[in-house]
Amino acid sequence: MFKAKEFWDWFVANNARYLFIHEIDTALQQKYLTELAEKLHLFNRNLFFLVGGHPDEDMELVITAEGNKKYFEKVDEIINAAPQIDRWKLIAFKPPMGCDFKIEYQGIVFDPRYIWFMALENPEQPKDIGIQVCYKDYEQEKENEFLGGTFLILDIVLGEKSAALDLHHIETGPLPEDPEEEGFYKMEELENYIKWKQGKDPDDKDAFFGR
Repeated sequence: MFKAKEFWDWFVANNARYLFIHEIDTALQQKYLTELAEKLHLFNRNLFFLVGGHPDEDMELVITAEGNKKYFEKVDEIINAAPQIDRWKLIAFKPPMGCDFKIEYQGIVFDPRYIWFMALENPEQPKDIGIQVCYKDYEQEKENEFLGGTFLILDIVLGEKSAALDLHHIETGPLPEDPEEEGFYKMEELENYIKWKQGKDPDDKDAFFGR
């Protein structure tokens, strides 16, 4: 098993091959990515990574536990041990990406720009955050598919850590004809709602939403 320092010693020695990973031959690309996964798994088999970046900017190496809270400490441990590496940003957990994307899951297309949520209250745990995520094309018989897609959407919109730690209850349902009139909010408002809920009087919702 690697210690965190051993992983970074290896990455420092080999990082140049990953700077242009998306521009090289597919077979060689796969070989290098497989090797990176193998080295990371020597530190912890439950951690994974994403490599990316924009042209003319530093590359990004994201270390993720894929939302598994049990291994969040390992993500922090390895990133906290990381050295400064020229032309790289080393990031703990998948970051929030906003709502400008689409994904397909189990034959259903999920587009956060058209997804709304209702804040749910638990009188026994007023600080807990619960939401019902609602869809115009919701089908009750596909509840599991909609719930699975919802978890994927939240992981991208909120980022891995917030999606796993900040939401205490999630359910899905159909979207009413006039969602705003019935107290629903657009998915793009969810991140700010969570921040408000964590720092404000949970009974004073109008203080945040201004309604």
